[in-house]
Amino acid sequence: GSEIHRGSDQAPIARFPAPEATIVGTVLARYGDDVPPPRAQGLSDPASSASRIGTPGCGLLVAGRGFGTGEPDPDRASSLRAAGIRAILAKSFSDPGRITWIEAGILPLSFVESRDADAVQTGDELALLDVRERLSLREPIGVANRTRNREFKVRIEADSYEAEILADGGMMGHTFLALHPEARGAKRRTSAPARAGSGSGGGKATGRAARRRKTAPARAAAVARVEAPALPSFP
Repeated sequence: GSEIHRGSDQAPIARFPAPEATIVGTVLARYGDDVPPPRAQGLSDPASSASRIGTPGCGLLVAGRGFGTGEPDPDRASSLRAAGIRAILAKSFSDPGRITWIEAGILPLSFVESRDADAVQTGDELALLDVRERLSLREPIGVANRTRNREFKVRIEADSYEAEILADGGMMGHTFLALHPEARGAKRRTSAPARAGSGSGGGKATGRAARRRKTAPARAAAVARVEAPALPSFP
C-alpha cells in the first residue's frame, strides 16, 4: 500500500483543546507587513521558556499588516499550533491565511490601536484576559503586557461560525463535537448573536458565517475522514 510522508514542518493531525480563560505566553517573534506564515522550526521552542512564563508550550507572534499572505498552508498552521503558538497579534490579516489559523485553533487577534503593536517586543510576556467569555461574545480581549506594565485591547478576527471553531480548539475539535455532541457535557455552549462592530464586523461577517455554515457538513465530513481517537493532543 501507499505510505504518506509528512514534511518536518507538518504536525500530526490532532485535536487541540479549547482555549483557557486566560492565556499567558511569550512573544517569540515579530514580523513586518505582508509576511507569509513562518515555519515552526524558525521559532524558539515555547516549552523551553515554560518555567519563566508558567504555561508550558505557550507562544505568541506579533505582526504588522496583511500577515499570512500567499497560498493558505493548513499544515504549516497546524505545525505552529503543535509547537505551542496560541495566538497571533497583528495590525491586520490576509483573509485566506486568517482562516487557516482559525482552523488550526490559533487565535487571530488584531490591535484595536495600531500603535500598540509597536510597543510589543520579542520576549515580552503577555496575558490575554477572559478569552473564553470574550470569544463567546465576540468582544475585544484585554491584554496585559507584564514585561512593560502596559495594557491594550485586541479584536478577535472571526465571524460567529469561526468563533465557534476557535472555542472548540480548531476545526478538528469542532468536527469531533459536531459528531459527538454528548462530549460537550451538561454545559452545552450556545453561540452568541453577532454584534455590530465586533469581530470582522457587521453584515458582511454575518453573511460569510451563513455561507460557511451551509458548507460545514461537507467540511466536517472531510475532516472526519482523518479523525482518529489514538492521535495525540497538544497543550
